Amino acid sequence: MVAVACGLLALGVVAFLISPLLDHQRRWFGGRSDVEDLNKQKDFVYSSIRELNIDHKMGKLSDQDHHQLQSEYMQEASRVLDQLEHASNGKQYTSDRIEQAVLEIRRKRTTVSPVEDATELDEASVLPAEESAEPASRETIQTSENTITCGTCDYENDSDANFCIECGTDLCGGSCSSCGTSNQPDAKFCGGCGEKL
Repeated sequence: MVAVACGLLALGVVAFLISPLLDHQRRWFGGRSDVEDLNKQKDFVYSSIRELNIDHKMGKLSDQDHHQLQSEYMQEASRVLDQLEHASNGKQYTSDRIEQAVLEIRRKRTTVSPVEDATELDEASVLPAEESAEPASRETIQTSENTITCGTCDYENDSDANFCIECGTDLCGGSCSSCGTSNQPDAKFCGGCGEKL
């Protein structure tokens, strides 16, 4: 009887000691899951692509270098996203939701007629500034011939600057590369087509 109890106790201790080796969700030393690591890699690649685009728009990178680096980062992002998808046990739920949302947006764009587009004008663009429902959001201010003050961080930039040196805000007002709509300087998405600026 004592031998059986000691045997069960020893078996429990051994099982407890080797359980971290059998756990596929956690690493031995870090304690972080593979999905967390992949999400951090994804965030890093996305921020690198954003910074690359900002550097290109500011003229720090040539077109050739921009395209080469952008394709490398896009391949890395694709690899990380594929690994994330496989790490989630092959669940296609997220991919299916994204595809359905894209199809729905495309369907809405193709079914909207020009007459409907004309009737759905933004009230803020029709009304004068003092009658607008929303107050004018952060705008760039020309303080002198040599400087432009950023409406986001109040940093004074050179008058020929397209972006704020301090925070990266577009000082010229973003125009959409897809549809050409002129947008507010602090807009993140196009007001005309919804594309990311």
